[in-house]
Amino acid sequence: MLACPSCTSENVRRSRTRSAIGILQRWRGLRRYRCRECRRTFYSEISPTERMTRFRRAQRLRERGNPGRTLFRRYKLRRHATDLLLFLFLIAIFYAALKYLARIP
Repeated sequence: MLACPSCTSENVRRSRTRSAIGILQRWRGLRRYRCRECRRTFYSEISPTERMTRFRRAQRLRERGNPGRTLFRRYKLRRHATDLLLFLFLIAIFYAALKYLARIP
């Protein structure tokens, strides 16, 4: 079991990586954990079983394709298109308001 290096408590959880340093640590094979007792974060190596599980999952996704990824891309494109249309609509309203204000003596 994984233990906190500060307080030696085994009450730890995985923590989210938020910085570039954390991403670099992940590439090195280290995971970020947080102790629930003392609230400190620390890095620990990925276990060989977890590494093999992640490798097999990535291999399966490459072999059959990732349908979730294409759905996410479709959703993302739709969201961007909606945002673009809303932006253009607001620009048109702003332009019409400026034209109206320019005519008032």
